[in-house]
Amino acid sequence: MSDLQIALIALGILIIVAVIIYNSRQEKSLRTKISNDFIVPKKDVLVDDFDEDAETLQTETFVSEPYDSEPYVSEPYVPESSKVKIVESSKSTEVDAVASVTASTEVIEATEINEQVDERVATEATAREVIKSEMVQEEVKATEEPAIANDVIPPLDMADVAPLPKDVHTEVDLIALITATKPMNGQALLAMKQEILKDLGAFTMLHGADLGNNWHRIDASTTPHETFKKVVCSLQLADRRGPVSKAMINKFQFAMEAIGVEFEAYVDWQEADDAAQRAVDLDAFCMNVDQLVSLHLIQGKTPIHGTKFKGLAEANDMQLDNGKFCCFDDKGKGPVLFTLINADEQPFTAESLRLNIVRGATFQIEVPKLVNCEQTFNRVVLIAQQMANSIGAQMVDDNQRPLGTAQIEKIRQQLKVIHTAMVEREITPGSTISQRLFS
Repeated sequence: MSDLQIALIALGILIIVAVIIYNSRQEKSLRTKISNDFIVPKKDVLVDDFDEDAETLQTETFVSEPYDSEPYVSEPYVPESSKVKIVESSKSTEVDAVASVTASTEVIEATEINEQVDERVATEATAREVIKSEMVQEEVKATEEPAIANDVIPPLDMADVAPLPKDVHTEVDLIALITATKPMNGQALLAMKQEILKDLGAFTMLHGADLGNNWHRIDASTTPHETFKKVVCSLQLADRRGPVSKAMINKFQFAMEAIGVEFEAYVDWQEADDAAQRAVDLDAFCMNVDQLVSLHLIQGKTPIHGTKFKGLAEANDMQLDNGKFCCFDDKGKGPVLFTLINADEQPFTAESLRLNIVRGATFQIEVPKLVNCEQTFNRVVLIAQQMANSIGAQMVDDNQRPLGTAQIEKIRQQLKVIHTAMVEREITPGSTISQRLFS
């Protein structure tokens, strides 16, 4: 290190030491000055003045000026320094003095010590009037608060709630009715629902009510500018795979509450109590009524040529579709009434029917999907009998036993029982709800 650097370091140290010494001396000087200026008073004004005032009060009797209202009466309390000797000759006067001292002592604690007794009494009266005024104001405020709250947050008017969409059902679906104070954008609702419930594994629907309380399905066809004042989101509780799980229900409920928070809306659950048990009960009911009626045609003594078989099927309003013949309700436009499949479990094709023979075929009817299953069954029986006669085949049941009139009538009675059970459950056979429930 150079001499200049050493000199600078030494100078810095000297400056620091000088500053420390200077600060110490200044602090000591300040403490000495404060100690000299502080004088302990020989007399405590608060305590001594209070004692003198109390002694003076012991020898005097005070008469308060008349009150406009009833005077305040406190609980009797006499401190040790203010006790009064009660003399036989002036007994009544001394008792009054004790009462006056008691009232004055309580007032003294709240006001200045040296005020006159009559001034304290006046202050006490004023305080009582203020307290009464505050109590009245609080009572008025308490009566006004509910009315103000009702004005700020009006209760939900259930009469204004539109009926549920026809495509949802309280027996089949868990339904959340979402009502907002401002219109909700349909595309935004759909996007949020799909994002939260993308891995749910159950069927859900979204419907929105316009200003005229008309319900519209919210899906990909909904325009970006469509808004709704009410929205219904439904979760189907069961299908042919079984009931939805408790985890699915919890996830759906969480999603609806999240949507309510996002859109500042109120979520009202329609019969949401024990939804998991409702799903189990619905699945058990579906298993009882979900019956498939089958009528079989088997080859007789002569082979069944595919070309002839195809011609007979088409002559009875059946169309080849996805490997099987289907009979539609309205010439290919309505729902499927019944199907005719290959008994060999191989799909029918135009090429295979042209080249091969048919060893057997089966008519199938999904009972809960038909509006009038008995009428459809009668039609299938008639077609099956006509085709069997034309190709030399035989009509049998699942056990390969010939189907006679008695067996057919027994099936017809079972169909009536199923139809009645579904109607009682308010699930109309063949309706849109029935179609998706048994899919």
